Parts: sequence; structure tokens; C-alpha cells
Amino acid sequence: MKENRGVIIDEGIDQCYSLTFAKKQNNGVAWISKEQYIRSDIKCGYPNCLICKSSSSSNSDNNNNNSKKDKDSKDNKDSSSNNSVQYIIIPDIDSIINYLEIFELQEVIDRHFIVIVETVYRYVQYNSGPKYFERLKQLINNNRAIYFTNELFTETSIEKQQNESLHQFNIRRLIAATQWYSNHLQQQQQQQQQQQSKTISKLSVIFITLNKLENESSYHQYDKKSGSGGGGGSTVKDGYLTLSSYLTMLGIVTASELYDTLCLSLTLTGETLSGGGGSGGNDSQFYERYWNDDIMQVELKSGNIIAGKLHINQYSRDQAFVQLPADSIFATKMAGQDKIMIVGRKNINRAIHGDKVGIALLPPDQWISNESDSSMLRDDITEQIQSDQVTAIAADEEQQTAGQTAGQTTGKTTGDNGNKLITGKVVGIFQRNWRDYVATIEKGASVASNYVMVVPLDKRIPLIHVPTRNAVNYVGKRLVVRLDRWELGSSHPSGHIVKALGTTGDLETELLSLINEHEVALPKWTPQLLEGLPSPGWKVPDAERKYRRSIVTSHRTMSIDPLGSKDIDDAISLGYLANNRIEIGVHIADVSFFVLDGTKLDEEAARRGTTLYLPDRRFDMLPAILSEDVCSLVGGQERCAMSVIWTVNLNNMTIESTWFGRTIIFSSAELHYQLAQDIIDGRVKQGMDKDDDVTGGGLNAGYKRRVYNDTKIEELRNDLLVLRNFYRVMRKQREMSGGLDLESIEVRFKFNQNDKTQPDKIVLKNDLEVHSLVAEYMILANASVGTKIHSHYPGGALLRRHPKPNQLGFQSLRELFDLCGFKLETDTNKDLASSLNNAVDGDDPFTNTIIRLKTVNILSEAIYFSTGSLNVIEYYHYGLALEKYTHFTSPIRRYADIIVHRQLWDAINNVRNDKYQDHSVSKLAAHLNVRHRAAKTLQRDATQMFQSLYFKHHPKRSVEAIITDIRSNSIVVYVPEFGLRDRIYLVTKDNEYITPAQWKESRGDITNIKFSPLDIEVRFTKERDTIKLQVFDHVLVDITTQQDEYHIPPVKMELIQQMERKQRNRQIKGEMMNNKKLIDQIKTKQDDKNDKDKDKTTADIYGQINAIDAIVIPSKSAGGKEQQSIYDLINKFSVGLQIIEEHGGTKINYSKGKQQQQQQQQQQQQQQATSIESNTTSTNQQKSTTTTSNNNEVLKLWSMNDKQIKDYRTKTDRAVRDAISNKYKMMNKMIGIEEEEDNEKIAPTQTVKEKYQDIINKTEQNFAKLQRDIYKSRK
Repeated sequence: MKENRGVIIDEGIDQCYSLTFAKKQNNGVAWISKEQYIRSDIKCGYPNCLICKSSSSSNSDNNNNNSKKDKDSKDNKDSSSNNSVQYIIIPDIDSIINYLEIFELQEVIDRHFIVIVETVYRYVQYNSGPKYFERLKQLINNNRAIYFTNELFTETSIEKQQNESLHQFNIRRLIAATQWYSNHLQQQQQQQQQQQSKTISKLSVIFITLNKLENESSYHQYDKKSGSGGGGGSTVKDGYLTLSSYLTMLGIVTASELYDTLCLSLTLTGETLSGGGGSGGNDSQFYERYWNDDIMQVELKSGNIIAGKLHINQYSRDQAFVQLPADSIFATKMAGQDKIMIVGRKNINRAIHGDKVGIALLPPDQWISNESDSSMLRDDITEQIQSDQVTAIAADEEQQTAGQTAGQTTGKTTGDNGNKLITGKVVGIFQRNWRDYVATIEKGASVASNYVMVVPLDKRIPLIHVPTRNAVNYVGKRLVVRLDRWELGSSHPSGHIVKALGTTGDLETELLSLINEHEVALPKWTPQLLEGLPSPGWKVPDAERKYRRSIVTSHRTMSIDPLGSKDIDDAISLGYLANNRIEIGVHIADVSFFVLDGTKLDEEAARRGTTLYLPDRRFDMLPAILSEDVCSLVGGQERCAMSVIWTVNLNNMTIESTWFGRTIIFSSAELHYQLAQDIIDGRVKQGMDKDDDVTGGGLNAGYKRRVYNDTKIEELRNDLLVLRNFYRVMRKQREMSGGLDLESIEVRFKFNQNDKTQPDKIVLKNDLEVHSLVAEYMILANASVGTKIHSHYPGGALLRRHPKPNQLGFQSLRELFDLCGFKLETDTNKDLASSLNNAVDGDDPFTNTIIRLKTVNILSEAIYFSTGSLNVIEYYHYGLALEKYTHFTSPIRRYADIIVHRQLWDAINNVRNDKYQDHSVSKLAAHLNVRHRAAKTLQRDATQMFQSLYFKHHPKRSVEAIITDIRSNSIVVYVPEFGLRDRIYLVTKDNEYITPAQWKESRGDITNIKFSPLDIEVRFTKERDTIKLQVFDHVLVDITTQQDEYHIPPVKMELIQQMERKQRNRQIKGEMMNNKKLIDQIKTKQDDKNDKDKDKTTADIYGQINAIDAIVIPSKSAGGKEQQSIYDLINKFSVGLQIIEEHGGTKINYSKGKQQQQQQQQQQQQQQATSIESNTTSTNQQKSTTTTSNNNEVLKLWSMNDKQIKDYRTKTDRAVRDAISNKYKMMNKMIGIEEEEDNEKIAPTQTVKEKYQDIINKTEQNFAKLQRDIYKSRK
């Protein structure tokens, strides 16, 4: 809600014409005055209503937009042909409050029209939880129900009678709305009969209640007036039906079963509240009562409790923690402690994973002091934070803190309790974040009972107690369960079954279970959403050719994507100019041209947020006609694109200008990564067009059907080599600026030809240089567009940021560096990148791989944000070392890119859209962050499921693995051959040691295992010598799949033996090793070449984007020349470089901007030179010259360490003193006063200080502010 000049405007589905004012006196609220603005032109929302369609009103049109106007006409046609009754149902308040799940069923929605009147809507809004109300809004927003504003309509608005209860008043309101609806639709039905010769379906409006109405006289009168009560025959009596009778009339089995389950659940709730089984009178209750909400708020403000999101340990539900916000009172008091541990079910106190809870600290004598206990609690925290970091809700208050401290080890308090972990207990719930859970009935449950226990798929959720009379029908199936309550005296929460998904173990059922677990909704594309889309074979219209820039003949364009891709978002082009200059273009599918803002398709794309990629399928964000045909930049056809084109000078490898605009392109080659790399390397030449000619082969891998317009392979190779040369320069310079090259594991599967559900092979992504080549040009385009849209929408641009990590998070990584003898520097991203590059073990190349994988886990995730919500210094992308970055290059699969395209087009045309305000863009960014997290975790879990399925049919023996972590009861290993990282348990849940078979034969059983952070020591019965395993050791493991009826069957690994150093890497594929060595050799050679040519390059490509927010300081530079990079240059156009309209777009001319800048600098130098006396001492001349000539070196505030801050302060103080001295001398000369000896010194005299005290004070204040900003940015 937002308030604008006294009018409340709801940005959701409804219009609010009523205002409420509280009349206050000194002792509180005296009375409430409510003003209602009644209208006469509100539409009914029924899509086929002829009366409403003939009327026209802006407000009623808006109301109709919120209605179900696009109901599939096919249903109406079918009902018409059958001469049947078309029912329109109006549920009452109790039906929606208690049985909303029934009206959400697709079978019910498809059968009848559902009308949600304002009376019901408002009651749910103010008397239910936010998530429940959001479900009702979604039912309306997604065009599955009609919303009718009955309270503000002249025909349905009624006054409350004297002594009438609110319940009775609401019933009368609903009856009045039902009466009007029936009369209204009967009138339009009569018009329809007059206009059509054939018989049409009858319309019947039914009021749905839970029980028989207390006062039925209104309905008897209603029957006489409208005559519609008997439209449904004897089933519909008196114009209304009870919900049970309505479901009987429908005959839908799933709806009836759900109704029985909900009835039973509500009955049990009533018995509990009346004392039949709840906490009342229960002296043996296990849990404590929650504190009162008012008390919770008071204690929170007083700092006596902590509010935060509860994280349950996925390996033990009896352990949990709450992340401490960095700026909280507790975090300030407890140096080094970043979270509060909660141990035991009693202390967790009925809280569910994800709830926002209130935590009170336990007495210090209950804190954990035993080191073994502490290590057991700390073991899984890092993994839990890493998992929750992806799935956390963006609206959580501690989200930013949790992300920035991801991977930290639990801190310890100081003082007498220095060796203790702080523990607490849950005393209340601020917000329940319950969702729908997938679960399975517990094995051995009695199906004859009215109660069963179900085991959730998510191991962090406790068993749920659900009532059902049809348990036998649910055995062996995945169920969707919804929580209702958790009573004080119950050991488990209670809920109810919503629906069954399918049989456990079935692939489709398991995938559907994962989709439900991640709250992803993927409805089918309806005809209404597809309405108005282009047909297959679409051609570029002539109207588009008039204003778009055509590069069909001036550039050679190619796309490079994974083999088999159909949704081609991007393409790269190359055009050759005179004087050794070229044009490089990145062209992106112009989705915003086809998906118009505010359409139903646009709303559905925004809701989905992103395309979902699973191992065996894809769920598109856009319909296939767009994603695979019309928008996709397929080869051999003209396509519309949104483009960024750079003019590059190959003599000095600099960008001279950037052009933004809409284009028409023709892709001459539709390449995949391996084919492009083979062309670059010369493995594929003209005539070698077969699939087997490409490394690795594959269906349609050859270029035979991929090259168009008589393009020669040699021409493509020349273009790719030119692109590669410039890419290497860009990448090298971005790495020098601090860009990180991190490791990631991308696993793919090859499926059985006869059974597509069975994976036959696990394939790891092969690192090719062309992967990085394409990515680098996409990064350059994203950075260019990000800077452009920020210059146009400084307070509402949609950008993407990667926050700087907290230094405490690197502690665990530092231990690994120390173990290997490497040096770790983390003051800046540049220092971190250098440390990672140097952390190389010549005997084991996977040491660096593991270190980079663990570094990824330490860093926080990148997120979308609105530029108006943060300071400019916080826009920084830590991983890419860029100040402004966005997502522009994948609009087919990311909705954020569509928004960025629209903002870019506004910037090109210098048009401002009021829609892009900070509030609305921030809200959209939060939604997109949630959708992207859900997509990532769903993809991760689906990959793990297919890995499990693979090893179920293809178990592996004696596979080489590398130890990456030590846990309290297990070791974590990484298997390079399969991209698998999982635990090997050495201790059972009953604290019994698991002895590997080979060890047992030679050494006997394990008698003791000593776990340390970096190693373990194992003792046996037959030998006195111990075996020591440590991180980075290589071991042999067996890999199988463990059976699990309740969860996705996990991969099970068993330790076989430790490998000797000389045996390492013997089983890792030689191809993997050779590829890594080849890439390292290429990088080494290119680094040497770049070092030799460094002096020849007049401009550093990547630094120039970052200049806009940098502070200029006096310092020395080699030769006095300005060293800038491409990215600094691109960023500078927002502060005054020349912008030219060209080819229907805008072009940024950097060369003229540089000339203007140099001229201004020369003028400033001349003016300063004439103002300084000729007899100034040589010392002052040298300092002034240095200050003037080198004022272009930039220092980024976020990268300043303590030494740089000290140097900066010293230089700044000196510069201020020199400036004041020079100004004082110049003024004395003008008025004819001779200088004293003291005035010739570098520091000003006392007289000067007094005279310029205001200037000095202002300078000191500015510097102090700068120091605070630096401190905040570090924090």
C-alpha cells in the first residue's frame, strides 16, 4: 500500500475507494470515521457479459482488468452446445477462510466461475496470515477467479442495521451481491437469446456456505425476484448450497477427499481448543508457551532478545542457529560471535525451519564449553549457511548479513566465557514462514486409524501429524501437506493432506515433488497467453526496417551456444573498418519487442522470473514460439535484436566509441562451443563437416547444417581469432583490476536411447577458451548497458551487485592455505585473485580446484537491486571487479533482462517511464531474487537426484576421490571424474565406528577416531600405529545409491583405502589432466606476451569503466601518462562524454571526450602555473607539479587497506596545506604585501591558519565523512 495525497492506492488487484480516519484524543482513539465513495459503473467481471462490455469507464476498465475476462471460450462453447447450466459460485467468508484449497483446485476452476467479493477479500486480508491472504490474491491475479467490489457499488452497497452483528451484516452483504449478480446475468442472458438463434446455456448464480443460513427469508425472496434458484434442478435449493452439497454436485473425487480431510482437521482443532487434547490442563507439557506479542516487541527494542530467521541443521533437527545481524546489540557485545546456537527440541520450541523467531540467551553455565561438543555443532553450519544462502527469502532482515558472512566459523566470546559457544532458546514467533511440504506416510502406520504420521521430503522439517479417513489410498505416494498448528502439548505439528502427487520412486513424481518443494508453479500456456503472438515463419516487418540499423551486409554474425540449444539469446558480430579499426557487436534477442509491457504474457513471464533447466528437460519462461523460433537468433534467418556495438582500434586495443540501439541481424553461423573451439584450433577446416570431425562428436555436431550464406570456415576462423585477441586483452586487464576466476562444477547426463529416464553417463563441462571468450563479451555488454541505464534512471535502474565478503569468512580458507604453505591475502579482490592464482601444487593440480570451489562457498551471492535503494559505492560487483553491472544478454530466459531492455530503449530515446521508481523496481528485484534462488536450488537438487539414479544402475568401485573437509563423524570428498562431492560417514548415529573392509582385514576394527579441523587419526585393534587422513589426501571409494523411501535416495560412498602420493591421479581421466595443462600453458604464454607488450599499450581496457565514482589523488605514474581501462572509459560517458544519435540509436564517442578532458587539464595547468610566483621554492614546485600532472590516477574506496588509507590521509593533508599556502601567497601579491619567511614554508603560519580556519575545518569534516564511508563499506 502507498499513500498519495490522502488517497490510498493498492498496487494489487483491487481498487480502494474507501478511506478510514481514526479520531484521536489524549487518552487514545475516540471513534473511527469511514468515508466510502460509491460508484455506479463497476463491472461484474463475467467475461461474456454483454451489458458490461457495452459500457465504458476508465475505472471500470481497471476493475475488469482484475477480473477473469480471459476465461477460455472453449469451455463456454462446450457448455453451450450441451445446453447445460453454467454456474457462477460466490463463496462466503467461512468457506474461503477454512477451505481455500478446494477453490484452488484446477478441476473446480475449470468447471465453474468463482467470484470473490470485496467483503470476503477484506475479511481474509485483516483476519488471516499474510501468506494465506497472498494465496487469495494469487487466485485472483492469475485470472482464476473474478473480483467484485460489492461494498462500493451502488446496487450492492447496504448499510449496517442497528444492533446487527458483523457476521450478520456480512451475510446480508453477500446475499445482496448474489442477488444483483443473478439479476444482472439474467438480463444479459435475455439479450444473448435475442441476438442468437441457437439455444445458449443457462446461467445460475449460487451462494456457497458452510452450513444452512440462519435467516433464509432473504433467499426465498431472492428466488421470487430472480427465479434462478432452481436453475440447477433439485440440487440447488433456495439459491444457495452448502459446500458439501456443492462438492457432491461436482462429483470431483479429489475435491471431496480434500474436503473430508479439512473437515477432520477443523474438528480436531475445535476439540483441542475446547480442552479435548490441547495444552489446557496438561501438566506434562514439553514445550514452553510463547511470549505475548507486545512483550516480544518491548524485549526486542530493549535488546533482551534477538530476532532472526531460524536455520535447522539438515543433518540433525535437534540443532539450529540464528544468524546475528552485524549491527545488532548482541553482535557488538560479543566480539567474534556471529550466531546463536539452539540445541535440543525443547529450546527450538516448536519453531520450523525458516520461521522468524525471538531468541533469548540461556545462562552462561548452559553455554557449550566442551570442545568436542562445540566442533559437532560447528561442523555443519557452513554447509547450512551455503544452502540457505541460495534459498533464503529476500525480504528477510538478516539476508544481507547472512550472505556476507557465509562460510564463517562460529565465533567465541571473550572474557571468562571465551571458550564457550553462546546458546539460546526460542521464546516466540514473529512470523511463520510455513509452506506446502512434500511428505510420505511413515512406514508401518496404521491405515485403519484416522491419524497418520508423514515424513517430509525436507529433512529439516519434523514429522507431521495429519488426519485422514483414506490413509490406504495414500500409502506409497508423495503427498502435499500443509501445516495447521503445533500445540503446546504435542511432540509434532499437525497438518492436513492437500493432494497426492504420484507414486514414490517414479521419476515424474519425484521431479514434481522437487518442483513443489521449491514453490515453483508451472501452469500450462493457455490460449489467452498465446493470443496475439506471431506465427511460425515470422518475417521482419517493413515498419521495423525503417528505424532499425541493419548490419546484415556490414557485419558477419555468429552465435556460440551449447550443443542442442534452441533458445539462442545472443550473437556476436564483426565488421571491418579502415585504419585497422573494427566494430564488435553483441546482439541480444529483442524479446521486449514481442512481449509488451503490462500484457498477460508479460505478467506470467514476470511471475516465472526465469527459465528452469533440469537435467532432462526445460521449463521455459516464454512460450516455445518465442523462445525457440521468433525471438531465437537462429542461423540463416533475419532477426530483430537489441545491440551494443563497439568501435575498436586494433593498434592500441582500445574502444573508441559504443553504440546502443535496435538492429536487424543475419546469423551466418550457428556454432556450438566445441565446434567453435575446433575451428579456432584448426581441427575443423573447410570440407570437414561431419559430426565425427568435431571433438567428442554428437548429433548435429558438424557444421554441415550450421553455416549459411556461403560462409567459409576460414572466414569464421579469422573472425574468431580477432575476437580472441581482443578478449585476451580484456580478460587480462579485468583480472588485473581484481576479477576473480572461480571454479564451478557443471554436470550433465547422457540418457539411454531406449529409456530417456535412465542416465547412462555423467559428463562434466569441458573448460574451453571459447567459453570464456563468449562470457567476456557478454560481461562487457552487461557493464556497458548497466552504466547506460543508470545514467538515465539514476534512482530506478535494475542492476546486479555482488557484495564484498566479510573477512571473517576467509578463516577456514586460510587454514587450507597454511596447510599447503600458500600465502592468502584478502584485503581486496585483486589480492584474493592473486592468492588463488599462486595456490598451485605442482604435484596435484586439483589442489587449486578444491581451493577455488571452497572460495565460491565463502562469497555471498549476487543479487538484483534498484539503484535508488543503495549508495553508488554499494553497486560494486566484487567477483567481476565492476562498478555497475546488470543482466542484459539473456531476455529469453531471464525476466530481469526484459526490464533492462525496456530501460535501455527509454535511455536511447530519452523517454522516462514513471513505472521505474525505486519502490517498484526494488519490489521486482526482490521477487526476481527469490525466483532465481528457487531455480538454482531446484536445478541443484534435480542434478543430485539424477546422480543418485545413475549410481543406482551403474555402481562404481575403487574410484579416486580427494578429501576436502573434515566433519565430526565423517569426511567430505570430491570425486573429479563425476563432479560429485559428498560425505563418507565413519561414525554411525549410535556412535559406532564404521571400519572399511580392507582396513578390517589387515588392521582390525577401529577403536578410536580423533577428528580435527584438517585431519583425522584412526586407531585399530591389531596395530599400534595410527592412520592419518588430512585434507587434500587422495582415497579410493565405492559409490552406490542408498535406499530411502522418504527422501530422494542419496548417493552413498564408502571408504576403501588411502592412496599413496605416487598413486594419485592414476584413475582420473588423462583427458581432464591434459585439458587443464593445455589451458594453463595457453594462459602462461599469453601472460608472458602481455607482459612484453604492456609498455606498448596506451590504455588499460578494463579500468576505464570504473572512473565515475573514484577519488582522484596525487601520486606518481610511470612516464606521467594516463593509464585507463576499457571499463573505466565506458563508465565515463555518464559524466559528459559526447553522445551522438546515429542509426536509430545512441553512440558514445570516447575519443572526443578524451580530447576535451585533455584540453581542460592543460587549461587548468596553465592557470595554476601563472598564479604561482616565479620565486616559489623548488620543493614546492616539485610537489605542485607532481600533484597537477598525476591527478588522473584513481583509487577505489572499497579497495583501500589500512596502509593506503594512511598514505591517502598524508597526501591529502599535504595537498590541502600546499593549496592554502599558494592561495595565501597569491592574495598577498595582489594587494602588495611582501611575504614573510614563515609564509614560504610548506605548512601555513598561525596567521594563515586563523585566516583560513573555515576552509581547514570544512576539509577536515569532508575527510572524516570519507573515513566513515570507508568504514561502512568495509563493514
